[in-house]
Amino acid sequence: MLMVIIAGGCTSQPNNTPDNPDNSGGTDNSKQSPNFVFSQDEFKFTLKGGYAMFDVQNGGDQNWTVESDQSWLNISPKKAKGIFTVANIRVDEGYEGVGILTFRDKKGVRKVKVTRSNYTTPEEDDGEGISDHGRLPGIFSVGPSKRVHFSQGNLQYQASSNTYRFATHQQDIVGDDNMGNVYVGGEKSNNDDASSTYGGWIDLFGWGTGDEPWKAIKDVNEYYIYNEWGNYDIYRASNSPRWRTLGVGEWQYLLLNRMDAPQKMGVCRIDNVLHVANPDWYEIYGFVLLPDNWIQPAGTSFRSILETGWTWQDYALYGSTKGLYFSENSHNNDNIYTRAQWRKMEAAGAVFLPFNGSLVAPSRGYWTASATAYITYCYEAFFSLREIEPADSTQRYNKLAVRLVQDIQ
Repeated sequence: MLMVIIAGGCTSQPNNTPDNPDNSGGTDNSKQSPNFVFSQDEFKFTLKGGYAMFDVQNGGDQNWTVESDQSWLNISPKKAKGIFTVANIRVDEGYEGVGILTFRDKKGVRKVKVTRSNYTTPEEDDGEGISDHGRLPGIFSVGPSKRVHFSQGNLQYQASSNTYRFATHQQDIVGDDNMGNVYVGGEKSNNDDASSTYGGWIDLFGWGTGDEPWKAIKDVNEYYIYNEWGNYDIYRASNSPRWRTLGVGEWQYLLLNRMDAPQKMGVCRIDNVLHVANPDWYEIYGFVLLPDNWIQPAGTSFRSILETGWTWQDYALYGSTKGLYFSENSHNNDNIYTRAQWRKMEAAGAVFLPFNGSLVAPSRGYWTASATAYITYCYEAFFSLREIEPADSTQRYNKLAVRLVQDIQ
């Protein structure tokens, strides 16, 4: 069965169109091997690229190898021995073309055709078309008379092209060496490699670094001036408001004070997201926010934090009274979605905030636009499997995720 995840990688140069778009195997006249049996011998991807798995059987239990004739078409493993192997295809984002994977053993060759085009089916559409100019459909109250749309995914930045964009899907994260699913030209992006010339994408930032998003110096003096990320060129409709970051008071209203707030949030897991260090399908955890007027889509379910044992706790920190929701559960599996189920949830307006991590701690924080009374700290909205803290404070130079919103006028 074909399984495709639309990847977050992006090529900026239109130079990867295959030389032979009608390639059906070239001039290789090797004898066809009777040993190979594939669960599928043709794959189709959108121009966004993606991933797929298929079974390779070699009835002769022979050593075999496989090679690709296109730089944008990748496969692993490249050699193996045995009757049964699971092969993993990765197709980079780019232009239309056809690639051939050639499998060889002592008996001959077998070929697999991979097409990258405008092809799509409802089953393979992994969220494309849900957003409107980068804006998700759900409406969220962040004040008594203030409502917003969330962006389609976390903010990402590429220094080499000085480009901001939103993650293609809400569950996409850049990560580091050991996690993440964002690629450029076949290379995995890595937040640890951020610099003013880095060609990959990053999605963790110091506070208010809209003008220098790659900045990594651990000196609070470098982060006193807040530069809003949304003031820069980010995809939106021409007549729509600029994107912006929520303030701490807005996060508090959203998570604590809007009507039925506790019933409209919970931890969830989305299955079938690729892990770069282990090319099997894995899950990603995050926090779900439901819009003000929520209607549960058919074929899905949702359990809020109140239904799964979370409680409110008050405490004092840095002289101000704040609080959090807390759960005794260290691993909450109450909301588990396949990608198909999650597509229904987000089409109905649900927002997913992936546990994206931090370069300095295992934080799941999202920046607010608000500084604390203490000059070295700013507010973050913090989410984890055990805590929800809408007004946590952290050092300005810490690198956290950014999720922008657009006001409803």
